[in-house]
Amino acid sequence: MPPVIARASDGEAARLLALGGVGLARLARFQVDADIGSGALMPVLEDVHPGGSEDIHTVYLGGPSPLPARVRAFVDFMADRCRLPDMKLPHPTGSVDLITRI
Repeated sequence: MPPVIARASDGEAARLLALGGVGLARLARFQVDADIGSGALMPVLEDVHPGGSEDIHTVYLGGPSPLPARVRAFVDFMADRCRLPDMKLPHPTGSVDLITRI
């Protein structure tokens, strides 16, 4: 196994390392769509994990007051970028909770 040259725990750092030719990076599609479109990066190993997806959650543990504007802006940004459909999840009581964009 080749020695580790670089390691990143931040998506943008991993993207920049990949763009610099340092190695492979597993990143979210929204992070690299423009790079793939321009030819700067190319998908590899898709047969190992085709169409892979990761769950993204935004959680705000605030009080009874309205969301601060910066939190509201972040939630709206994530909802628009991820474009996830509404989901119905079973509730332990037998009812159904609707998970949707705020």
